[in-house]
Amino acid sequence: MGDNMNNNNLVPFNVNNASENGRKGGLASVKAKKERKTMRECLTTLLELKASEENIDLIKKTLDMKEIETSEEITNQLVISLALLNKAMNGDIKAYEIIRDTIGEKPTDKLQHNGTEDIIINVKTVGDVTEWAK
Repeated sequence: MGDNMNNNNLVPFNVNNASENGRKGGLASVKAKKERKTMRECLTTLLELKASEENIDLIKKTLDMKEIETSEEITNQLVISLALLNKAMNGDIKAYEIIRDTIGEKPTDKLQHNGTEDIIINVKTVGDVTEWAK
């Protein structure tokens, strides 16, 4: 490998080479992004697929089929949602939290102020602030 590397076989760097290489890299990047689906897209596609016959039979036994007119409406997403609901109903707190957060009822971590009272925040500093900049 060392024999092939010397100053005689180096391609000189210039503005034309840089812009051409940049263009090639950009085109390759766009192509790769088009070919690659994101995990979110893949999961969405899989969740929208019709559920297996075994899961459809289980759902039919579990649910009132008046709500679901055809087996085509039973997707993997419905099967997973029911499994998650079943776990939550059996006391799985994590499953409950996932359901709660998914339906948009996650408690906020933000402090809300109604504007009627003053808020006083005491901040203690360690050392002289001017020393931090040094």
